[in-house]
Amino acid sequence: MTTGRQVVTDEQLGLYSKREKELYDRLRFGIGGVDFDIVMGEMQLLIEGNPVVAQQDTAVDDTLRPFQGNPVVAQQDTAVDDTLRPFRCIKGLIVIGPKEWEKAMQGQNRCNRNPLKLKAGWCPQIPVPYTVGQMEELVKFCQTTEWATIPVLWLALPEVGGVPTSLTNQRNWWGVKHDEFVAGTIRSDILWSGWFSGKDYAWAEEPAVTEPTWVIGYELPRWMTGLSWNNQQRVARKRRMPIATAGRDALMCNLVAITAGRKFRFSVWSRTATIYGGGPLRVHWGLGYGLGVYRRWCPGVAFGHVGASVEGVPVEIGL
Repeated sequence: MTTGRQVVTDEQLGLYSKREKELYDRLRFGIGGVDFDIVMGEMQLLIEGNPVVAQQDTAVDDTLRPFQGNPVVAQQDTAVDDTLRPFRCIKGLIVIGPKEWEKAMQGQNRCNRNPLKLKAGWCPQIPVPYTVGQMEELVKFCQTTEWATIPVLWLALPEVGGVPTSLTNQRNWWGVKHDEFVAGTIRSDILWSGWFSGKDYAWAEEPAVTEPTWVIGYELPRWMTGLSWNNQQRVARKRRMPIATAGRDALMCNLVAITAGRKFRFSVWSRTATIYGGGPLRVHWGLGYGLGVYRRWCPGVAFGHVGASVEGVPVEIGL
């Protein structure tokens, strides 16, 4: 194939077709975390003759390519996200930073990927107050029989585009359509509960945090199960670990489901610090429905699959 000069060989065309088919299959079947919008953006850069992608590649990056879920995500990283890479490399730790937040706020409708009309750089970027070594030690704790859980290092935000990260707005963003509840404006397959919407519940309208901050959460530590609500509060105080509110706990679980594809609390329930009707609200993933915030639970009951949503690091790590 020539146009006055050699462009590509037949062998190169064959390699291109093979690579194109592989990318198509990854997009179609959701393999390896390939993001449609990023792929389309990179293809447009190539069509326009933008050399940025080629300049990003190095021999070292090529050796890491098999371990990276998205082969073009590095170009999207900001200076702060670059500092998150060592944390992302810790096996057994889920990290939710600015990049994951941007994914969570992207609409599923391809004709309207930015339903909230967020401007570039909307997500605040703050340094992580923990070291990689501390997070590695925490993961080791979580992999013991006593803990048997998954830790999450995540950026908690008070608002997105001027809208508080409250339970009500989480429902508005990612709510499952059912009964009288309409689908979320961003996604319609994550948060099931909406019974608190339109009600005069202050806890349903308050943001997850008052200012951007890094939080460490968990699916559910085993040492927190099999206890009554009073005893759960006691052991949490002993380890100097606060218990999350329902809004903050649900936000973490929603973000984990959207960005990491994990359904936290699928077989366990977790009590929160939000009290309604004399007892703590609980958060768990309902079978086949979505993430739920539930109210019918007796604080005195103690089962092996019922815990409390502790946050932070235990006193044993020495922080």
